[in-house]
Amino acid sequence: MENYRKKPVVIQAVQLSKTNWREIEALAPDKIHFLGNRTGPDKQDLDCVGLNILTLEGALFCEIGDWVIRGLRGEYYSCKPDIFEKSYEHVEEV
Repeated sequence: MENYRKKPVVIQAVQLSKTNWREIEALAPDKIHFLGNRTGPDKQDLDCVGLNILTLEGALFCEIGDWVIRGLRGEYYSCKPDIFEKSYEHVEEV
């Protein structure tokens, strides 16, 4: 077995919160779907518990705090915060 280093690539990502799920869902409405509950007196408020992301490998659950990443082929997937922190660093410009 030989050693290999992953090539450096720049990705786009956003961390899912209770307030930005609509923005994330709008990135790919055919692939990213709201998961949550209707709340409030008239059941018109939406309480997001996560997103369902249709990936190349199947559906992935993305919970609040996870990162939503757009991959090199334009696909979307989720990443847990601890893995994201170990794998990526913020860049200002490409």
